Amino acid sequence: MRYLCLPYIVLLFFLLALPLEVFSEDYEPVGWVTEVSGVATVAGPEEEPSTVERGTEIYISDTIETGPSGSVTMELQDGSAIRVGEDSTLKVVDFLYREERGMNRSFFKLLKGSVRGMLNSLFGEDSEMSFETPTSIAGVKGSDLLVWIEDGHTLVALNEGRGFVRHRDTRFPGVVWLKRGWMIKVAKGLPPGKPFLVPPHIKKRILKFQIKRHRELIKKLKKLKKLKRKRLLKRPHLPPVPPPFKRPVKRPGPPHKPGPHHR
Repeated sequence: MRYLCLPYIVLLFFLLALPLEVFSEDYEPVGWVTEVSGVATVAGPEEEPSTVERGTEIYISDTIETGPSGSVTMELQDGSAIRVGEDSTLKVVDFLYREERGMNRSFFKLLKGSVRGMLNSLFGEDSEMSFETPTSIAGVKGSDLLVWIEDGHTLVALNEGRGFVRHRDTRFPGVVWLKRGWMIKVAKGLPPGKPFLVPPHIKKRILKFQIKRHRELIKKLKKLKKLKRKRLLKRPHLPPVPPPFKRPVKRPGPPHKPGPHHR
């Protein structure tokens, strides 16, 4: 059995020899939950859902679900923010934030319900936040977007900045651009409708769908994450690898001579 331990020891040395960036890149969270109300859960691939709390880390491939009276607000590494509305399901598909390359892009999948995204446009055209629904892909190059699914249709309202919408059906190619204060409806099997001004009742909905920011909390969480990562990845001083175990061999002793009591 001890021979089997040797490959694991070699593997451990190999992992410890890797640069810290390899670990931190793979396990860096997309962001943190800063506000929770009602029932809300989060689950990674092949994981059981766990209750969302303030400070919960969110990673790529996580799925957030809220109950009929629940909502979740999370702030992202790049300074953007998202609020998942009640009775909604949102999956984090991809997140890319490279300050040294001047790029921040995020991609989410809204399976049901509603979501509001506020993009931190750090790098102009290289800043983007997109949401895929059953009928469309909508996003912002500017700042503030509200997306929701209603009766199988997707509705997109742009509160700030510049937004875009394209149909998932390849029969309807092209992109429709939205201006501030405009919205659009995308139905299954039909080309996207024409943009129209956000009506008063939708404006009220946007106002109620506020995102409360917690910048000081995020600073603390980022600092804690950094310290935790350093602690986990600190390279310990390992003892030398012991030589392979060898079973002792019994060597024959001198021939037995009968004692006096055997005579």
